[in-house]
Amino acid sequence: MGSPASVHIVTKESISLELLREGGLNNLELRGDMNLHISDPAFGRIKLALAPAPTFGAELHFKHHPSVGEFAANGDRLVALKDPSRSFPIGQPLTVLKWIYSGKDEEHVPLSINCWPTPSNDGTCDVKIEYELENKDITLSDVVISIPLPGGSYPTVSSHTGVWALNSSSHSLDWSTPLINTDDRSGSLEFSVGGEDPRAFFPVKASFVAQGSIAGVNVQSVTSVEDDELEFSEDATVSVDNYAVVY
Repeated sequence: MGSPASVHIVTKESISLELLREGGLNNLELRGDMNLHISDPAFGRIKLALAPAPTFGAELHFKHHPSVGEFAANGDRLVALKDPSRSFPIGQPLTVLKWIYSGKDEEHVPLSINCWPTPSNDGTCDVKIEYELENKDITLSDVVISIPLPGGSYPTVSSHTGVWALNSSSHSLDWSTPLINTDDRSGSLEFSVGGEDPRAFFPVKASFVAQGSIAGVNVQSVTSVEDDELEFSEDATVSVDNYAVVY
């Protein structure tokens, strides 16, 4: 990664969700903010034009900094100072925009996780778990999906992508995948283990860091107030507050 441009945008999102084992959502909350970093006084009087973000549409609620003009999410999507003769702060970041989504629309789940425990007739369960990347705008790294195990039992893994390990402190099977993206978007793991209660394998929990914006909030162009196009750089990341599949 090269050095940031004189106009550098940092976007950060955090996600919390609870998926239901049989499909559907208990809740999904996504929060994001956009920070503007300007290092050169010559680039203080600018406008940011955001790319269209059709995925969330009107379900995404925006708030702008008091010094920033009204942000029209369904209009020109411009971030600019109310007074165009003024300059954005130089040498210190300014949070110009924040957004939030809260709801139960499965369309917005970035990574689907399905876990099927099937009791056998011999006191064991066969478990299959799968994931699939649903949001093409993000790349996930350091993905760990943790499946609780019945007390005192140890799994026999028959097939898997990625890497798995036993977590002795939580008595769970931790399934790790270094990278999930549009080129390698799905994986599965199968194991058998002692126990006959499907509820013992929940909640399944996931953690990851991601590059990109789940909400699709990205800067399309930066121009001066005189409409000269300027170079800019952008970093966008997502962190996980809670990501679980419940019984």
